[in-house]
Amino acid sequence: MSFQPWGKDLRYEKTKSSGQWSVVRGQQRSVVSGQGSVKPATDHRPPTTSLNRPLATGHRQFGFTLLEVIISMAIIATALMALLSLQGRSIGMMESAEKMEGARLLSERLMGEGELKGVPNGEKTGTEGPYNWRISEIKITPEVMPEGVKALPGRQLSLEVSWEEGKRKEKLNLAEYIYER
Repeated sequence: MSFQPWGKDLRYEKTKSSGQWSVVRGQQRSVVSGQGSVKPATDHRPPTTSLNRPLATGHRQFGFTLLEVIISMAIIATALMALLSLQGRSIGMMESAEKMEGARLLSERLMGEGELKGVPNGEKTGTEGPYNWRISEIKITPEVMPEGVKALPGRQLSLEVSWEEGKRKEKLNLAEYIYER
């Protein structure tokens, strides 16, 4: 039994010994397993593009389609936008850290001056760069303490440094007790 569904040079024959179908092309023979299955020994389909359409030239082309390039560019653009966003955030955090460090250095200097010289009239305010500050001094004596609380003689320095950061107002508060004999 022989029939030719896909061209003149291909024949499918059922072998007598095993009962399987075999493909015959000229003198070439290949056995395809399975009862009644009809498959060619080699792939004789025309070459196709990545979208599974036959090429007009009959040759297989390699490369990317326009759709693949557009999708890959969209993915790359999304990744780059995420990186730029992270870069912007890190710059903002660095500026915030610089302002906090400036406030810390100013506080250290003002508290040192307050320890050595004291604060005239109990309170002093000022502005330096983007920072506003207020330092106050309270003399601690047994008379200013609540009844029953023992007080050591000394003074308490309190400092508040504030600055604007975008729409937020930031503060740094410090307090120090200085014991005097």
